[in-house]
Amino acid sequence: MEKLKKMKLLFQLTKKVCPYLYFSTFVTSFLSIAQALTYVFLPKYILDALVNHEDWNLVLLLVGVFIGIIAVIKLIDLLTKPWRNACINRSNIDIVNYYMGLAAHALYATFETSDYRDKLDTALGEIRGGETVNFCVQICSAIVSLSIYAVFIASINPFLLIIMLIIIVSNTIAKMRLERLKNKVIPNFRRNDRFFNYINRTFSSFENAKEMRVNHIEMLVRKKYDENIKERWGLDTYYTKKQLRIELVQNFASAMANVLLYGYTAYLVLVGSMSIGSFSAFIASTYGVSNAVSSMISAWLDMDLKLKFVPIYSEIMALAQEAETVLTSWKAESQLEIKFENVSFKYPNTEKAVLENINLTLPQGCKLAIVGENGAGKTTFIKLLCRLYHPTSGRITVNGVDIKKIPTEVYTKLISVVFQDYKVFSFNVIDNIVLDSEFSEEKINEVIEKADLTQKIETLENGINTFVNKEFESNGVEFSGGEAQKLVLARAYYKNSPIVVLDEPTAALDPIAEQYLYEHFRSIIGNHSAIFISHRLASTSFCDKIAVFSHGKIVEVGTHQELLNIGGVYASMWNLQVELYAGKDRG
Repeated sequence: MEKLKKMKLLFQLTKKVCPYLYFSTFVTSFLSIAQALTYVFLPKYILDALVNHEDWNLVLLLVGVFIGIIAVIKLIDLLTKPWRNACINRSNIDIVNYYMGLAAHALYATFETSDYRDKLDTALGEIRGGETVNFCVQICSAIVSLSIYAVFIASINPFLLIIMLIIIVSNTIAKMRLERLKNKVIPNFRRNDRFFNYINRTFSSFENAKEMRVNHIEMLVRKKYDENIKERWGLDTYYTKKQLRIELVQNFASAMANVLLYGYTAYLVLVGSMSIGSFSAFIASTYGVSNAVSSMISAWLDMDLKLKFVPIYSEIMALAQEAETVLTSWKAESQLEIKFENVSFKYPNTEKAVLENINLTLPQGCKLAIVGENGAGKTTFIKLLCRLYHPTSGRITVNGVDIKKIPTEVYTKLISVVFQDYKVFSFNVIDNIVLDSEFSEEKINEVIEKADLTQKIETLENGINTFVNKEFESNGVEFSGGEAQKLVLARAYYKNSPIVVLDEPTAALDPIAEQYLYEHFRSIIGNHSAIFISHRLASTSFCDKIAVFSHGKIVEVGTHQELLNIGGVYASMWNLQVELYAGKDRG
């Protein structure tokens, strides 16, 4: 019963992602059966007609029918093969796209764990969408074929069925043992493959090229490569030895049974109990039975294996649904107020709280600066605001509504974030700015000017259609650090969200350039709310409010002048940086 439920889930997956596999798989199976049966039985009548010196017209008719049927089968196969192959290729693409959609909807905290990514890789490799279709079609095809072969063989001599049953049982036992062995080692092979692919990406990725050369980490990566290969060699050796033992026993038993089978049929021919045509059809039938049984066993064992992975697929689906919201509809108002209400947070599998009892309000249009030492919880605060994580306790609200309940596609439009480790993609300039928004040439020219990228774009041969970096286009442009930063700022301008976050994106800039960027940015975003995070305090003097973080808590809140007057943590940080940037020797 449990297996039927799992199969039903896989049928639903196929119906949802690649329903076209039903018909294409049926066509492939039908052609295979028709061809096999034609090759088995028509030659029997042709040979018997020749041996019995039948009329040549009958012989030619039988040959013509044989050739005609085979020609029709081959023609149908030839005409439908491109379509059937396209169905298989498309199903592979569609299933990957489906899983990537599930992964994209999983919580960030879930996605960052290696356990989840291992499960995702396993699901991608083992649950491809067409398993139940192949299984049902192969089982039905095998039953039809076996029924026809069994009736024919039994009509010759029932004893032959007993011998063939011995062969079938022997092959079945061997296959089941091999599948159990395969199931045992698959998880280790998957993890080994993923690490091997990571090593290859590390070697070939352009973004790692500088680190590879400057820090000469080639030997470290090669060492990891050797360790990975050694592990793979051990896995392969273990599997091959076990496989060899099983196959030796199976092959010996099968060989003895075949000697008995073919020896007995040869005897029947010699004593005249079997015609030459029947002998030919029997030999072909034995191969047909072998293939049908092998197909049935493989389908069953493969299906049994896939069903073992269904809980992983179910878990991936559940984790994607876990991130879904309760509200079916929610519309943002013109005035948005963000509130952190007694928010505390611990990272998964840790005991220490990164944030404790955070209470903070960000009214519409407010410019908030968040400052504090490394590890104070500033970036974690932003990750919670972006719903990459959910608070361990407390809640974050927008106009009184818990952000967990706001539909994802709505909430993501409320916030534009430029992280310190922002990403520039190997697409053209337009794609890097627009991302998934609708393209507007007038708007994109406007944001390019706001981001101070106009002069740079004008120097490019293909303008905004130029590819960023040279990974896919030799004439791609390599943006400098400052230019890439302007590109992601243009992305934030284009998104035009009511809340904008700059999470230390200026770490590589000198203080003067940082001060200019913040002032320029503030003048452009107008009445939008903004959150600035920086180790340096260039953003604080023109912000409406400053929140000082220390050891996961907010220790001070106020304006720049108010906090200087208090003479606390913020004042100490400000005075220290003023002295450092003034070039004073602090002994």
